[in-house]
Amino acid sequence: MWRRSGAPDNALDATTLRLLQPQAAPPPRPLALCVAASLPVLERALCSTLCLLGAIGLGCVPHLPLLLVVAITALSCAATAAHLGPSGAVLWLLVASVTPVLRGLTESFATDAVWAWAAAALCTHVATYDYYHASSPVRGDALSQNAATLAAVVLASQLPQMAHVLVLMQLGVALHVLAPHGGLHLRRRSARAYAGAVCAGAACTVALAWHLLGPPAAAAAAAGTVVLGVVVPCLLYCAQPLKAPRWGPWDCADVPHEQRAAD
Repeated sequence: MWRRSGAPDNALDATTLRLLQPQAAPPPRPLALCVAASLPVLERALCSTLCLLGAIGLGCVPHLPLLLVVAITALSCAATAAHLGPSGAVLWLLVASVTPVLRGLTESFATDAVWAWAAAALCTHVATYDYYHASSPVRGDALSQNAATLAAVVLASQLPQMAHVLVLMQLGVALHVLAPHGGLHLRRRSARAYAGAVCAGAACTVALAWHLLGPPAAAAAAAGTVVLGVVVPCLLYCAQPLKAPRWGPWDCADVPHEQRAAD
């Protein structure tokens, strides 16, 4: 049949092609929706920054009070089991059991190299996080979660005592496992409450950076928050009119040569 017709299967006459019109471009999204869509990205960036600042802060404390360590451990265990069920309890046991192994794990490596690698792993976590499938109970794909876990492990191996390692590993679980889970439920209930929680996290990050590293680090944290939460959504909002119209499957249609000659 194809050989007898003398034209490919997707051939259309010129009249039909002239009647086809491209679909209109999708309607522009309001600026508020663009800003709201950037909040999960800002949340992941803030959690990664808090993980780095937590490692720096724990490294500045020579001894942790035993009651504080016990309280943090109990709270972490209860929160993990409450949010993730039996799998959360297993996760907490694995984190607690691996603590003695992590202490002094990277002593043979240069400190600046370890910190640079941890920062790169956290940037990988933010860049490869699965923001599209945000409806799953525990978000993120394997690459993103593995990068966050390895960054927490490397940062914990730089700390002086076993209690510091245990606290930082529990902080990593809270920031990279429990925080996405809680943020998802909060956003489902109230978008305004979720936005307020992200803004409060940004304020805490800036204040902690000021306390640990001084005004330049606080200014850098504030600038990063403004860029991710305001500047980038505004740029995407302004770029919406540049979107090309959506075309249908007739893009691949072809007019036979003899019909072109006849027209």
